[in-house]
Amino acid sequence: MLDAYPCGSEAHVDDPHTLGYTRLAHGVHTAHFTFVARHGSGLGLKKGSDVAHGAARPMSRRPRELVLRASQQALEWRFMAIQEGAAAPPFDLESDAGERVRLADFAGRWLIVYFYPKDNTPGCTREAKEFTEAIQSIERTGAAVVGVSRDSVASHCRFRDKEAIRFPLLSDPDLAAHRAYGAWGSKTSYGKTTEGVIRSTFLVAPNGKVARTWTGVKVDGHVDKVLGALAELKKSGAL
Repeated sequence: MLDAYPCGSEAHVDDPHTLGYTRLAHGVHTAHFTFVARHGSGLGLKKGSDVAHGAARPMSRRPRELVLRASQQALEWRFMAIQEGAAAPPFDLESDAGERVRLADFAGRWLIVYFYPKDNTPGCTREAKEFTEAIQSIERTGAAVVGVSRDSVASHCRFRDKEAIRFPLLSDPDLAAHRAYGAWGSKTSYGKTTEGVIRSTFLVAPNGKVARTWTGVKVDGHVDKVLGALAELKKSGAL
């Protein structure tokens, strides 16, 4: 398994049925990383298979944590995102408009909630601009989008004005919403543990339940995936 991801690459679990994220950091030839797989998709695994030390074996019918270990330098990234079908955690955060924005404000409509690491950074700027470019398509479906980071409201205002962002940016300085949605996690590298934002998106249905999750998001093409899922769910009449 590790051979499939050369040193310096990232291996993402970007599947709505897979709750986990893996990463091989630059300079780490082998890694110990943990993920949770419910259906085996996302890493080329067959449904119902387990992985340990690079070998597949049958797994129990209940989802369980799967671990890949290696003996050299280790990087560990762990988190648990909220599961699809669960009630979306409520939030009450200040926006770039200086107003309080609550999950309850969107009751009865679809809502895209995405968490990103930091204003005015390359990946976060691309993601915000792509959501802005898609805002008309999103609003035509009756949906809304909000971006959440730990940045201050003042930072959000500068980011909004610089990039002409056309949806609310919410400030979560104490990480309450991040933690509630599983968008904050810890990692251990060279014996040192740090915490950081897990780039994540959650599609909340009109009934207040989480319909789709994307964790460990890769920015390129992500907005199209979210729009596709939204269209599919609306067409099927789900939730």
